[in-house]
Parts: sequence; structure tokens; C-alpha cells
Amino acid sequence: PAFDTLRDFTPVAHVGRYDLAVAIKTSLPANTLAEFLIWARANPKDASYGTAGNGTLLHFYGLILGEEAKAPLSHVAYRGAGPAVTDLVGGHVTGAILPLGTLVQQARSGKVKILAISGGQRSVILPDVPTVKELGYPKLELSGWFGVFAPAATPPDIVNRLNEIFRTAAHTPAVREKLLAAGLEPENMSPAGLAAVIKRDYERWGPVIKASGFTADSN
Repeated sequence: PAFDTLRDFTPVAHVGRYDLAVAIKTSLPANTLAEFLIWARANPKDASYGTAGNGTLLHFYGLILGEEAKAPLSHVAYRGAGPAVTDLVGGHVTGAILPLGTLVQQARSGKVKILAISGGQRSVILPDVPTVKELGYPKLELSGWFGVFAPAATPPDIVNRLNEIFRTAAHTPAVREKLLAAGLEPENMSPAGLAAVIKRDYERWGPVIKASGFTADSN
């Protein structure tokens, strides 16, 4: 990309965090994450996971899941979450790693099986689904997030005012209800707090991406 993520933008506000869901098609003979990973080791040619695209958090989460569990999981990149959900429901891909909010309705209607979520605690929208930490994979605990950014030269007083506006809006009942329905948990975070999150994630994922050999030109 023609920009430097850490240099060219000013963090303004954290909009909300979301958990990732590890899901499989209903026809697969597994009902827990452990059973799926056993199946994957026995069926390496068929053990695949769909995501919303190459180079996404979802893509690399699948890589570290496979490494931690010593299971051969092949990545299938889709052009967005919608097509990945469609193929998972149709049984055309074995599994998927997607934002939890994109799979809730399919899980409730029995069209997919969600085996685990990535967050630090169980989700209020699917409380029966365990976390990866509960299942013995503490290194896989994480959440994705959305944020608002401004150009790097934006004056601090404007950044702080915008942060106040977004934080207030995110915690009004109407907006909070919409965010929660979309699988997003609002965070009461300052610009400095969001900057710390970016730095943490940059340091966490940089080595993973480099070790994978992935580049911006990878297909």
C-alpha cells in the first residue's frame, strides 16, 4: 500500500471489538473443536477453512490455529464474508473462520456448527459456545476491532473532540443495540488507548505474517 499504517494516520476512536468464530459445515462428523481437529489430521486434503479474504485477521488466525493444534488447515479466500457463509452453509467448504456476528443466525437455525470463539469470555449472543482458551488454546485468545482514523496532521483538539463524539454515540441505547446486534462490543477508549491497541497488534501479527511468506501481492 502507498501509506504507512503507523505514520500516516491518527487514531481517533475505537468503534467496537468482535470475536471470531471457528465453524464447520453440519455434515462433518464432529461436534467439538477437538473432534474437528482430530478429523482434520486424519483428512488433510479436505481440511479447509474459508475466510473473507487473503491477508485478513481471519486468514492468519487460521494459520496459528493450525500450528497450535498441529492440524493441516488449508485456507480458502473468498471475496467477503457473505460468499464464505454461503459456501459453508452449502457444504462446499469444510469450515470457516469469520466474525461471530456473520454466523449467529445460521448457527441458531442449525445450518452451521460453531465450535469455538476467540474472545476472552463467552458471548452473550451464543453463551453455549466455548472460548478457545477454555478448550486449551490460550494463545489463540483475541478480538478483532474497528476504529476511526484521521490524517496524521489532524490537531489534537479536533481528535479529542471527535473521540468524545464517537464514544458518546456508541454508548447511547439505540446505537449500542445496533452494534451488539452486529456482533460488536463498544469500547470506551481514548485515542492513546487505540494507538496502544494498534502497536500491540502490529507487534503480534508482524512476525506471523512474515513467517507465513505472505505479501501484499499474494493471491
